[in-house]
Amino acid sequence: MKKIIAKDYEDMSQQAAKFMIDFIKNNYSSSKINIAITAGKTPIRMYEILSEKYKDILQNNKIKYFNFDELPYKNDLSKGLVSEELNNIFLNKININLESFYHLNALNYKNHDKYIESIGGIDLVVLGLGEDGHFCGNLPGVTTFDDWTVSVNLNKKDAINFYKNEEDIPNFYITMGPRSIMSVKNILLIVNGKHKQKAVENLLKLELDRNFPASILMLHPNLTLIIDDDADIK
Repeated sequence: MKKIIAKDYEDMSQQAAKFMIDFIKNNYSSSKINIAITAGKTPIRMYEILSEKYKDILQNNKIKYFNFDELPYKNDLSKGLVSEELNNIFLNKININLESFYHLNALNYKNHDKYIESIGGIDLVVLGLGEDGHFCGNLPGVTTFDDWTVSVNLNKKDAINFYKNEEDIPNFYITMGPRSIMSVKNILLIVNGKHKQKAVENLLKLELDRNFPASILMLHPNLTLIIDDDADIK
């Protein structure tokens, strides 16, 4: 693992953006570059920097973007909240072609891992870290370290905070499981804020813990962790 401590959220975002761009440039000779990206609050500034400074690089047709989890709509399983958010905070801002985004959803998830394998794998995944140690939709006690891409039961009471209309809430969501993520070639994990300090401490214990799903990420051979000073262990 490579650990980088940024001085603050802005610095973390700048360094994460630079990591992504350097990764893309270093892989320009490849016929394709497959990148899975995260939604949520942590990457927002990183996406702003990328879309403001590097739009021309990110529009390269050899780059294909992926979501790694999805909260579908009950009455339209081809759509979902995660992909909508990724479009709003990043993909629409860099004006990529429709073919440059592969949408993992409730209709295709059963074949997702085979598809990823058929295109040579995902080269880079950008992840956040939950306070409870979750990554993607892998929450404690929900998925196991042996899971590939799966459908997971969705608690309606928890989901009401995400959906505008209660009738849109399904009884499941989709996520790439730990085995799917560990098969990715490179992982960039970005974490910020004092509220994540305990999670970072648990992560760096280097102990595989099923109650802290992200602990498995420490076994990945190409993991880069970028955290701001607030999230660092004091």
